[in-house]
Amino acid sequence: MITVILVEPKNPENFGAILRVMMNFGFKKIIVVNPQFSFEDEKIKKVAKHAYKLVNNVKIFRKFEDAIKEFDFVIGTTAKIPKSDSNFLRSYIKLKDLKEMLKGEVAIVFGREDIGLLNEEIKLCDILVTIPTSRDYPTLNLSHAVAIFLYELSSLKIREFRLASQREKEVLFKYIEELLEIVEFPSSKEKRRKAIIMFKRIIGRANLTGREVNTMLGILRKLLKILKAKEE
Repeated sequence: MITVILVEPKNPENFGAILRVMMNFGFKKIIVVNPQFSFEDEKIKKVAKHAYKLVNNVKIFRKFEDAIKEFDFVIGTTAKIPKSDSNFLRSYIKLKDLKEMLKGEVAIVFGREDIGLLNEEIKLCDILVTIPTSRDYPTLNLSHAVAIFLYELSSLKIREFRLASQREKEVLFKYIEELLEIVEFPSSKEKRRKAIIMFKRIIGRANLTGREVNTMLGILRKLLKILKAKEE
């Protein structure tokens, strides 16, 4: 099941258009983080038309981290393409490559109209996706971006596997970080921080099931125990 998450949307007309395209393509679940307008705004009603009733489905959160807690797979969106593959935080895949990766409860996160998602929010996403656009003007209107995503995914049947939970993945990243510190690789804390982000993106693209992650946790747990014993 796919849920649309909007982070601090500012434009009521955009929100109305998003409700409309959600109904056009059969999507009903929507979360709004810290909305900057009232859902009673007449501009929303005017643009949304019959889709305005989806306002009744909206869940509101004040913090982004709270909004994504219950999802198996959190997909961030961006128009900002990194200039080199060393920028692990903003490493991305294209929308057309996303379809085969979706399983379980999926959230697609769209950022603010003016500045998009913050780096701290992107860090909490499993993967980052972009829509290929002209380099001369790469940034899409928010409602247009949502429409393209939902059109692409409207015929998709989400596979029913239990994906690794956010908690399981947090433990996995904690073990990886602990392992890197013990072996002192990379050589500095800053490089290790970037390495963790790289691992997060790799694991996000792999879209691991709960069983797969728990197998990895067992291996890492055993390896850490051996290394710690040698240090003593």
